Amino acid sequence: MLNVLGKKIHITRGDTAYIDVSLEDISGNDYEPVQGDKLYFRLKESVYKKELLVEKEINIDTLVLEITPEDTEMLGFGSYCYEVELVTALGQHFTVIENAAFIVGAEVR
Repeated sequence: MLNVLGKKIHITRGDTAYIDVSLEDISGNDYEPVQGDKLYFRLKESVYKKELLVEKEINIDTLVLEITPEDTEMLGFGSYCYEVELVTALGQHFTVIENAAFIVGAEVR
């Protein structure tokens, strides 16, 4: 099961998910990535922990985050936090989603 409500993601552990990511510039217009831009998804237990549990590069051409079963199989059921960061070809860093909820739900196996 996948449920995305605003920035909150709820996924069943072990499921595959494809999540569209939209980018806007400071004026609220759609941002079109350029050659050399990179977009990252980072998952942690909490904002206060240093250890990254998952870090993935999001395909800049499609702006689709792919969550694979391997990304969640080692996670316990419960709440985590994630961010999405854009690193431009010029080396600028922009957090486009900050400290958002990522909930891993129970699976029946």
